[in-house]
Amino acid sequence: NLSGAVFTLTDENGENVALPAYSSGADGLITIAYLAPGVYTLTEVSAPKGYVVLDQPLTLTLDSGYRITVTPGSDQYAVTPDPSGAHIAVLTIRDRTTGLVVKKKNALTGQPLADVHFALYHQVTQTDGTVRKDYRPIPGYDDLVTDENGIVPQVTEALQAGTYYLSETQAAAGFILPEDDLCFTIGTDGTVSLNNHENWLVREVISGSVSYTITIPNGEEPEPVEVEVSGVKVLTGRDMEAGEFTFSLYQIDAAGAIVEGGAWRKASNPAGAAGEQKTFTFDPLVYTLSDFNDAAYHDASGRAVFYYIVEEDVPEGGVKNAVVYSTARFLVVVRLAYVDDSLLAVKEYYQYDDAIPSNLMPVEMMPDSIRMNA
Repeated sequence: NLSGAVFTLTDENGENVALPAYSSGADGLITIAYLAPGVYTLTEVSAPKGYVVLDQPLTLTLDSGYRITVTPGSDQYAVTPDPSGAHIAVLTIRDRTTGLVVKKKNALTGQPLADVHFALYHQVTQTDGTVRKDYRPIPGYDDLVTDENGIVPQVTEALQAGTYYLSETQAAAGFILPEDDLCFTIGTDGTVSLNNHENWLVREVISGSVSYTITIPNGEEPEPVEVEVSGVKVLTGRDMEAGEFTFSLYQIDAAGAIVEGGAWRKASNPAGAAGEQKTFTFDPLVYTLSDFNDAAYHDASGRAVFYYIVEEDVPEGGVKNAVVYSTARFLVVVRLAYVDDSLLAVKEYYQYDDAIPSNLMPVEMMPDSIRMNA
């Protein structure tokens, strides 16, 4: 017998019969006396801990002979007439047990993901009535790590009724964190519902039990994207020797200052005939999702923006072996987007005069190249 189940009983007009609610006692019984013939609705609104309420309200029809019928048909109840004929019937309601499991899986393969870290937070209500995630995790729930089956420990039906936020704090190796927390509610009726990502929840009824399974998919880390920066060098008057000229590429911030620890590349020219354009190419710039997320600048379209300078290494005085070196400087702007789980990058070249103009106008030059004359 279950104590603490709460029911409402209303008449055909939707009015409460005698009391606003009835609770089962230690013996599991609720007694309602002196019902007049008519049609009534019995609704279970709260279930004992570990159980879930009836799937739907029951319609009780009491005829003039005080015989009771119940609809809809279900294996969750049984009606036993009083053998003494004293117009007393016993309606036995069988609550189902409930269970909750939260799993983490690979969004592509469906395989479970182990060693994913989560923290669980209460939902709190602010003085203005709005709700939010609590500032700190629930004590003892601040580092929940999935097992080999991808199951998040401690997030089960044993939690008290309420609304929670499950925050993924560390993804499995090679995977990315989701964009938001999972918000779910455990009701006093024993049900589980999601306040976002509703399609992650599956409810199953197996024999006398109702199970709720929340499966959180994880996307894999996108492949890094490479950006190649190149230019052309032209020497007039004589042939150009291989490696005669070197070039630098380095990262700057929006104010034009060199970024400490930023990308730095060197390149040199191949051999070429007098007046012949020869292409020099830097080792590629490589970008990951972390670069996108951690970028200092984003444009109006949400793309991460990176700035670089390309210049020729000029000897002191600007002249060597009767060759006047180029002092031209070019700004390379790389824009990095994250679209459909992939990284996409484009690059633009600009003339650079010690400042990044607010209205960037690309320079006219050979496609995908920078021209240095000497």
